[in-house]
Amino acid sequence: MAPTPVFIKVHDLRPEMEDVNLTLKVLNVKDVSRKGSMPVTESLVGVEYDETGIIIFRAIGGDKINRVKEGSTIVVRKARILMYKGSMRLSVRRAEDIVEAPEPASFIVKEDCNWSLIEFERVQVRLDTKNKGYL
Repeated sequence: MAPTPVFIKVHDLRPEMEDVNLTLKVLNVKDVSRKGSMPVTESLVGVEYDETGIIIFRAIGGDKINRVKEGSTIVVRKARILMYKGSMRLSVRRAEDIVEAPEPASFIVKEDCNWSLIEFERVQVRLDTKNKGYL
């Protein structure tokens, strides 16, 4: 029997995190670019029972885009956090990992805290093997 998926909040998301499960309320959807011949949209989404904020959900390709509609409530499974220009974006690999929620969202989304606006910087840390510490 498969384990029950664990659903988390926006403030628990970290760069390059994988296998994330969330129930999302789609606040808006906008076309942003094309990746080769595939359209790309970004949606501002809030998470169910989450007073910690919102994040941008990035969909690449028609199958995924068609499943994300403004005002809808969706469940995403096995999502991951991609980094785009130093900022976090929520994404899924397969369109099948986006499903319509059984009921519309009744929760209020905290729109004044967008976690995709936080910039991250990759820092390389060298290990000093001689002194067993960091340089």
